[in-house]
Parts: sequence; C-alpha cells; structure tokens
Amino acid sequence: MRKIPLFRLSEIMDFWNGANQGDYYSSDIEELLIEVSEYDFTDVKDDLITSLKSFMEYEKKLELQNK
Repeated sequence: MRKIPLFRLSEIMDFWNGANQGDYYSSDIEELLIEVSEYDFTDVKDDLITSLKSFMEYEKKLELQNK
C-alpha cells in the first residue's frame, strides 16, 4: 500500500464534501473508491503533525528574516 500524500487527502475530502451536497457522478465515486483502497492511512496523523510543525518553523524563519 502507498502512503497517502496530505495534499491528496485534502483533495479527497473536498470531493467528499461536494459529493455530500449532491455534486458528483457515481463513476467519480467508483474511481475514488479504488484509489482510496490503495492508500495506507496509518501515518496520516504523524504526517500532518510533522507538516504543521515544519510550516510553523518556516513561518518563524520568515518572521526573523523580516525583522
């Protein structure tokens, strides 16, 4: 199984939000179901935490550079 990239998880969640509002085709959901079944979601929490910490560090560096 492949590890799911956070940007793709975001895209899937955006799609699902649209699907809940009736904005979808059943073929899209079938394709998404196949794709999602190929992903490993085990490390999503750790990946998200790491990504957020990296972003915070980046923001701090920018702030220091702008002083």
